[in-house]
Amino acid sequence: MRFPKMTPSFFYAADKPQYGPPDHISADITEQELEKLKHSSPYELSDEDLVHLIQHGERRHFDLLVERYQDRIYNTSLRMLSDQDDALDAAQEVFIKAYKGIDRFRFRSTFYTWLFQITLNYCRSKLRSRSRSSRLKMLPLDIRNEDGDSQALSIPDEEPLPQERLARKELVEAAEETLQKLRPEFREVIILRDIEGLNYDQISVVLECSMGTVKSRLHRARNALGASLKRYLE
Repeated sequence: MRFPKMTPSFFYAADKPQYGPPDHISADITEQELEKLKHSSPYELSDEDLVHLIQHGERRHFDLLVERYQDRIYNTSLRMLSDQDDALDAAQEVFIKAYKGIDRFRFRSTFYTWLFQITLNYCRSKLRSRSRSSRLKMLPLDIRNEDGDSQALSIPDEEPLPQERLARKELVEAAEETLQKLRPEFREVIILRDIEGLNYDQISVVLECSMGTVKSRLHRARNALGASLKRYLE
């Protein structure tokens, strides 16, 4: 598996509408439904349809799941671990674990949510294994901006003027650096919500915590990021 370098195009999307696992996701599948999937183009099938095929012996279809998500898993790992080699190793390990464990996937969430749970667990383990002396100084998370608001940061997609491009580049670099200074549990909730766009239900599944905990962590993390980047956003 090959993973590209993370591009500098970053960053926080504004809060997206809530969405959850599709209603049709089910662990049950009939022989007729399975035969229909086998005769369909795999590129037109959902992740969960591909998982059904894989669980019934069509293991080659796992390569398509890797193609769909390898960039996102690599980029998430890179933002969590701040090291390209470690991120490459993480992406490899995540897909190996997913391949070996896919028969235990029970369709209680989307495949995408399940894969991110594996990713976060691996990155957490990797961070714990690093020596304390190598860790970055973490930002305090009790900072409030002047309005006391907690909002997702947003960088517009329109083509900027030259001076705006320079300012945006500085903001992107500062945001990346600031993100790495957050404690891992706050960094990962920012990544899942504001970068990957998962909803609160999905994040609570990935992080194995309550929705209230997710919202609390996100609020504190956004406050810290907003305060640190205030001079770039004025």
